[in-house]
Amino acid sequence: MNLIFDVGNTLIKVAVFEQKQCFKHTAYNSLQDWIKDDWLQHYTISHVMVSSVTQNQDEIINYLTQLNLPTLLFTSALISPITNLYQTKNTLGSDRLAAAVGGYTHYPNQNVLTIDAGTCIKYNITTANNQYLGGAISPGMRLRYQAMHDYTAKLPLLSVDTNYNEMLGTNTAASITTGAQLGAVAEIDGFIDYYKTQYANLKIILTGGDSSYFENRLKNKIFADELLLLRGLNYILNLNS
Repeated sequence: MNLIFDVGNTLIKVAVFEQKQCFKHTAYNSLQDWIKDDWLQHYTISHVMVSSVTQNQDEIINYLTQLNLPTLLFTSALISPITNLYQTKNTLGSDRLAAAVGGYTHYPNQNVLTIDAGTCIKYNITTANNQYLGGAISPGMRLRYQAMHDYTAKLPLLSVDTNYNEMLGTNTAASITTGAQLGAVAEIDGFIDYYKTQYANLKIILTGGDSSYFENRLKNKIFADELLLLRGLNYILNLNS
């Protein structure tokens, strides 16, 4: 069985796969929280993949090495089903490439846009020739709230309201919320509309911690998969094991 770690800016997502099937997945605040859950007593792990957008992977890799578990750190140098045409490969976030490969697992040999809505909103285009081109990165909802508070004198710091749907803010708090949240919805729809004009029969996959907020608010038809990055990492681990 494969053990997959996806280390993000706020959470560590962990999953166990047998071939393509996910048997368990959970998000943790720290490695210690995962250790307390005692996964290794319940699953026989043969290979491990660690992907990280931070520098926190060393703690995880050191722990797994002590247990003599064969562990791969995800980099763009690993064998992949897609060709990476990004101009600055050394700066490409592992999460973006993992999302693109996750998209490939659903729609091989098709034009695919993956959207990872988390701390940042990351857009990734993979062509029907299985070539990764790039996309866009913008602030996620919490970053938008934080920026409006940090870079103005009087705007309060608000938090995400998952029930909010008003396009017209009638007070300052509501106006901030409309801009931060519904503005993000409009942005995502705008990118989708543009990419659909450039790539025929474009498949769109939404993932990330905020995907549930956007899923039913976008005008465009999308497919949501909360395990997209984990699926991509598992696929790459199988290719490289």
